Amino acid sequence: MRSIVAFVICVFASLNYFAQPGGYPFRVNVVDEKGEPIRDAWVKILPRQNGTQHFIERSFLPTDGSHSTFVAVIVGREEVEIDAEASAEGFDPATKTIRAKCCSPVETITLTANGKPRPEFPPLVTLRGRLMNAFGEPMMGIRFQGPSGYTYYPDGKPNGEYSIKVVPGSYRVEFWPSSCTRYTLEDYIVGPEGKTLDLTTECKYKRGNP
Repeated sequence: MRSIVAFVICVFASLNYFAQPGGYPFRVNVVDEKGEPIRDAWVKILPRQNGTQHFIERSFLPTDGSHSTFVAVIVGREEVEIDAEASAEGFDPATKTIRAKCCSPVETITLTANGKPRPEFPPLVTLRGRLMNAFGEPMMGIRFQGPSGYTYYPDGKPNGEYSIKVVPGSYRVEFWPSSCTRYTLEDYIVGPEGKTLDLTTECKYKRGNP
């Protein structure tokens, strides 16, 4: 179980991704009847009079290339009731009413197979690394834009480590921690094997200092 401190760090990291002050991330997993993640799923927020306007995006964004875990950022701090619809080829879509609020646990939507064939997917490889600053402190705030056009936002750990599963290919990597030097790597090749990418940035201040 993550500590409160770790969760708060994760919240601020996600806010860096979306550049939206006063919001917080909310996550949804999509699984089959056995509880296994469903690859290449999608989650969207259904239109509602009092829900959609509270979100920066109308759809949840995938956290990695498996497209089985998704994140959205809710604007403001109040609890919001939404209808989230998950779908995937070979499964019947399902809708779940969720009361989303700050520090909510990850929600899960279960889909039932409908007997139709599932598409074949390319293998995923794991890209991992550690983000630090020149003071030796762990950092967060990395994202990957891949050949599919999607941008992925991996969760980071309090010690600066991150891990993300992606389809092999060429990626644009952005490391944008607040008040620090920002890095952009163009055409960073991942695959066919797993890879490690450690990054260190120069910061004006130590964490916790103004």
